[in-house]
Amino acid sequence: MTTITTPPPLPTPFKRGSTFSFALNVPDTVAAGYFRDWEVISQIRRKGDTGTKGLIATLGSRWEDATLTRRLYVFDNLTDKWPLGPAEMDIVFINGSGYRLRAKTVHLDIQRGVSQ
Repeated sequence: MTTITTPPPLPTPFKRGSTFSFALNVPDTVAAGYFRDWEVISQIRRKGDTGTKGLIATLGSRWEDATLTRRLYVFDNLTDKWPLGPAEMDIVFINGSGYRLRAKTVHLDIQRGVSQ
């Protein structure tokens, strides 16, 4: 399992076929529970391709504690068929009024795994 907690300046290597897991920590400046009823959407796409063909995966998500909404995990267990090369991911939070808040973009380098 690969867990990334801070978006690094360079692409993060990710081995295709591993479980993908990314943890986002909500800053302490945001009130506990602020995101309690917000929808969460996260996708991994080929770098620079927001079209239909650029979609690699729509990620699942879960809060570590749904009441506090302090740490969010986005994940995918089925990465065997992810294309190799540069990719990017972000997380969009949507409240009941349709207001959207987008997290920083994380850059990935999807690499092939050796062990089968």
